[in-house]
Order: sequence, then C-alpha cells, then structure tokens
Amino acid sequence: MLLAAVVAFAVVTTALNALAASNLADSTWDLGLYQQALWSGAHHGPFYESADFETGGFGSFLQVHSAVVLVALAPAYGAIPSPVLLFAVQGALVALAAVPLFFLARSVTGAPTASLAVAGLYLVWAPTVGGALDQFHIEAFVPIGLFTLAFLVHTRRYLWAVPVALVAFLTMEVVPVFAFFLALFLLSERWSRRWAATPGAGAGRQWGARARSMLADCGAVPLWILLVGSLVAYYALLGLRTQGLATWFGFPPFPTTPVHYVIGADPTSLGLSPGNLGSEFFVKLTYWIIVLALVGFLPLLAPRALLLIAPWFAFTFLMPITTFVTFGFQYGLLLAGPLFIAVAYGARALLVGRGDAAAVRSPRSVRDGLTTSRGRRLVVAFALLVLVNLLASPLSPWSGPSGSDAYDVAYAPAPGSLNVHALAALVPPGASIVASDGLFPLVANDLNAYSLFWHTNPYLALPFGPSHLPDFVFLSEDKLYVVPPWLAGSVYDASYYGVRGVAWASPLGGVVLFQLGYAGPTTVLGPTPSTTQWLAPDRFVPAPTVVFAPDPLARSGFALTTTSAAGGLIWSGPGVDLPVGHYLVVLWLRAFATVPGTTIAPTLNAFSSIGSAFGLAPWYAQHVRFGALNSTVYVPLVFPIQVVAPVLNAQFTGTAMNADVGISFGGADVIALAG
Repeated sequence: MLLAAVVAFAVVTTALNALAASNLADSTWDLGLYQQALWSGAHHGPFYESADFETGGFGSFLQVHSAVVLVALAPAYGAIPSPVLLFAVQGALVALAAVPLFFLARSVTGAPTASLAVAGLYLVWAPTVGGALDQFHIEAFVPIGLFTLAFLVHTRRYLWAVPVALVAFLTMEVVPVFAFFLALFLLSERWSRRWAATPGAGAGRQWGARARSMLADCGAVPLWILLVGSLVAYYALLGLRTQGLATWFGFPPFPTTPVHYVIGADPTSLGLSPGNLGSEFFVKLTYWIIVLALVGFLPLLAPRALLLIAPWFAFTFLMPITTFVTFGFQYGLLLAGPLFIAVAYGARALLVGRGDAAAVRSPRSVRDGLTTSRGRRLVVAFALLVLVNLLASPLSPWSGPSGSDAYDVAYAPAPGSLNVHALAALVPPGASIVASDGLFPLVANDLNAYSLFWHTNPYLALPFGPSHLPDFVFLSEDKLYVVPPWLAGSVYDASYYGVRGVAWASPLGGVVLFQLGYAGPTTVLGPTPSTTQWLAPDRFVPAPTVVFAPDPLARSGFALTTTSAAGGLIWSGPGVDLPVGHYLVVLWLRAFATVPGTTIAPTLNAFSSIGSAFGLAPWYAQHVRFGALNSTVYVPLVFPIQVVAPVLNAQFTGTAMNADVGISFGGADVIALAG
C-alpha cells in the first residue's frame, strides 16, 4: 500500500509539473535558475545562474544554498536537459521520503498500521503536495534525508547514519540545524527514561543519582556526536559558500553585500529580529494553527517533540515577510521533515497514553492496539485527516488561492503554449538573450541567458545597456511593464532589432522574439488577432472617478461616464494586439456640461486621447474641443494609425481635460484598411 502511494504521488506530481512547464506556468524564480545552474555544472561550470547574479551578484547557485548534492544531478541534466527530468527527480524524492518515515514511525510506535497512517498522511499533507507542485526546488531533498537520519539514529544504526548525515548536510544549509535539534530531542528522550528509571531515597540523593546516571550514559555519545557534528557542519557549509568555493575550487568571489539574501551565521545576517514578531503576526499564527490541524495536532501530544520544529517556528515569526508561511511554496517541504518526526512520536503518545511520561514509561506493546474499538476510531480519525488534507491541497477544486502557482493546477494543455515553445526554438545555442520571467525557463540552458524580474526592479543588474544590446529579446505581454526603458526603446527601432517571430495567443498573452540586426520575414505562430473589432467599454479600465452605467444611446447599452466635476483620466486600455497593417481607430464619445445649464465655450479643450503600444512612440496624441463632442448622440473621433511590426498591448486612453465638461465613452472600433 505504501509503495503504491509513493508511485502514485511521484507520477501525479511529475505529470502535473511537466504540464505546468509546457503551459508556461513556471518562471525564472525558481525553475529557470535551477536549469541554468545545472546546465553550467554539467559543462564543468561553477553552477552559475543569472537570476542570483542579477539580484545579488552571486557567481554560483552553490553560494546561495549549500546544495552540493546538485553536483550529482548535473551530469544527468547534461544528458537530458529537460525540466521533466527535474520534476521526476523531485517527485520521486518527495514521495520516497515516506518510506524511511514509515520505518521510523514503526520503530517509534511498534504499530505497522499506525506507521502506515503517518507515512500516508505525509504524502497527502497539503504543504507536501503544494511544495512538490511548486516548480523545482532543492527543498525537495530535505525530508528524505532527515527521515532516514532520524530512523537510523533512533534504531542505533550509527555507522549507517554517518554517510546519510553527510549527504543530508550537503542538500541544504538548514539540514544541520534540524539535525542539531533532532539530536537534542533524542537526548531529552534518553534523559527522561533514565530519570524515570533511577531510584533514590531522598530528594537530594535522587537528583544526584539521576544526574550521575545521565553523565555516565555512554549510549548517548553518538547523539552528542550528532549534536556537535551538526553545529560544525553548519559553520563549515557557511565557510564553503562564502570562502571555500572561491578559494579552493576557483568559483567567482562571494559578493560583498548580498542584499535581501538569507545568508549568514548570526540573526542579523539572516534577517531575524524580535521586532518582526508584530509583522503579520496573525497571518503567521494562522498558518501554524492550520498546518498543525492538518496533522491532527499530534505533535502536541508529545511536547518534547516540539523541539524538532522549534527552529523553523522561530524563524518564521522572526522574519518580516510571510513568504515562508504561505501555502503552496517549497518551504512546506522544509517543515515536513521535523514536523512528521514529531507526528510519529505524537502517534506513539496517542496509542499508549497521553503525554511524554506515559509514552516513555508504558511497557505494553501497541502492535495490536489498532484492532480494538479505540484503534478503529483512530483509523477513522486518520481517514478524516486525509480527506481534509486532500480538500486543502492544490489538487482540490475547492481549495482557495494561496499566492502560489502550485494552487493553479491545470489538467489540460493551454492553447497557444506550444507556439511559444516553437518561438524559443528559434534562438540559437549560446546567443545572448534577455527574456521575460515566464519565458526564461524556455531558454535557460544557455549561460548567456538573462531574465527580467517579475515586477519592476530598477536595481536589476543586467550586463547590457543602450550601447551593448543582447542578441535576442524575448518578451511576453503580461510582463511588458517590467522591461527597462532603454530596452523598451530599442526593440522596435529598426536600426537595432527586427521581429524574428511572434506567437499571438498564449497563457502569457502575446509573445514577441526580437533579434538584433534582423531584417527578414517574421515567423507568425498561432491565430492572427482580429484586425477589425469592436471594443465595448467594458474592455477598458475605468478611472476611479468614472462609472460604468447603462446608457441607451451607446451601442452596447453601457458607457463609461465621468462623475460630476471630475476631470482627469477616464479610461486606459484595452491592451489589444495588432498585426502589421493600416488601421482606423474610432472612439465613440459625447460631451456635456457637468452642471446642467452651464454654458461651455465650443473652443474649450475638453478631451484628449493618446494611441500607443509597448516600445513605440505614440501613434497620435490629440486634443478635442467641446464643440466637436457636444451632442445628444455619440460622435465618432477617427484616428488613422500604421503598424509596421507586430505590436502588443495597444492602448487608446482617454482624458477629460476640464472638470466643467463631462465625457461619456461608448466604446471603440478598430478597422483594418485594405492594403
């Protein structure tokens, strides 16, 4: 049953992740940067990825995270440079972590059925599923390493635990922290047992005898070694990232001021502060209540086991942001490791009696405990937990938005996405390219590929500028607003770029590939947008001072109308895509005095409109006098425009120029002219 669940989890998450990548649902942060880092490592490079170079000055991903285990994955990615390989590895690792968790729970509880329930709960736990569906991350390597280490140490297989600990430490710098608290927890378990088992006459003698018993506990030596070794590993990995990679292996130097990166050995470097406790406190508290509720609050039945999750609990509350407590992000996989070890101990306490003391002192086996009526009730409770987690996971159609792409699961190919993949294939290997965030994964297997940020970032350190342009520019319509002005002003300048290809319809909107010095024909993929179309007023974005209301005089029966005595912007938009051609843009408007009976001079400038598109100088910018629009019916304003290259996001804005004049906008026509 467990292996069937493991296979199902791995297959489903791999397939859904592969479909998401095909549908352009992934981005530079984080799939694209892993692709580029592994591509670099596969070709004997320093695991370079431009995303962290642009934002922090890092010359290697291994300086951002001590994910040395990626060295073993790089050759495979070099042979199969596809994100599907990464999704398969991630799905398999997250799923297979249930196996050592099962054996750990069985060694802790002595009840195979309960152990199967713990492992199964891990596989359906909403943060596990969300983390596995959030692109690709090194956090996926953490649970299997931590569960395996905990099982081997708990069952005293210390020689096996040594190599497992070393590999686990090389996955991510947070693992030694979790291992440190794992050792501390297991030591507390031993101390509790010895404390309870040590007799003593008087109170003073009893305390002394118990203290001597704990100090003479040779069996605790491996746990002390793990405790100290974890501390040493943490600082050794920090030294490797900040100094060793550059000094010993010839990597680029570690940046002197990595801004906004959680890197360092002290709370200040990690961005932790008690002053952050008040920042989104109830959001963080709600998250922790929910994640504990999704495991039935089992860790609370073994209070000492809360030591395991203490570091992550403190980290999330001392951070100023809520990224780490948002469902659907990879950080749920970090919490899964220590939390489900605590769940195993909570399950033991539930089966043998309440509290740590009962769990430690009870001599009876619980191997057959689930055959009783109480045991059957526990099975029903676990089944309900599974159901609740499935309803809260990204796989549920009833789960609400979380702010993560993992909760935007698609089960079918998105129209137009393959056209964008075909457009990316026009970029030759090794060419320098700047791509939108959502397009970067398509060109990430190229050390000369750079990404724009997902929102406006004036500090993005691209190695290009007006005097040094990239060979290709790959832009999607949904992220045109983040393109820096120097690049936006160059792409439609025929003295620099030509349009190599365009994909008109995709999940990211229109996508255009510009090539430096290109003067050939444009490759057109996908259905060409309608060249003659009616743009109803609800296609436009109204200003706050404008109402969208019924108007029987308007063609569609509705209009955008300025409110009383309010000038300024009326609408923006509509953001249409236009192929090459000559067009007439017809705006249907009427003007009126905002105060009835007021006389308005016919020569008063009452309205202005600008027609423009991304990267282009305005097609027109014209003022219109009140007399031209003062009518009881809608009057057409006609503007001829010429589109010399495929354009995205054409805007025809309208502005009321005088508060004494009201404007009603009934929509617009875009009419293609023959020839």
